[in-house]
Amino acid sequence: MAEEEWQVCAVCAWPLLRWRDKRTGEVQWQHGIGREDDHLPVPVNFSEVHTNQRCDFCDTTEDVDTVIMSRNFVMPTAMLGGPDQGSSGHWAACATCGRLVERKAWGQLVTRVKQVGGPGARQAPRKYLVALYERLGQNMYGVIGMTEWRARPATPLDQLVTDYLDE
Repeated sequence: MAEEEWQVCAVCAWPLLRWRDKRTGEVQWQHGIGREDDHLPVPVNFSEVHTNQRCDFCDTTEDVDTVIMSRNFVMPTAMLGGPDQGSSGHWAACATCGRLVERKAWGQLVTRVKQVGGPGARQAPRKYLVALYERLGQNMYGVIGMTEWRARPATPLDQLVTDYLDE
């Protein structure tokens, strides 16, 4: 299994974040934001488990209809006292969060996430979420609906994302 493949937890099917310990060089895994760590992550390729598409912002599984196209970037996780973590690839959004991202209404997006997001997002400091979404805004290059996303010619990475969204 290549390290570049999307990894989710075999226990809960939650997306996992990969980082490399600077002291040991060892690859480490942790659950992405919005998930309480009630178990250790068990990384597997996303295609090995059934997953439901979730909004990467508010964590809803309803009406996820928008893709935020983004270049890879380093998330400001040092603000939380953790190691640097990267965001690779595109983000999924529900209709409400997608409109807020398209308008770059970061303050309103954070308010929504703090009100309806998963436990991790609700507990994350507002300052961190604003910095994270502003960094996403600096790296995003388009917002597209799922219908248009699926209809466009696919690159290998796009095909991986499309296959993931179709599961």
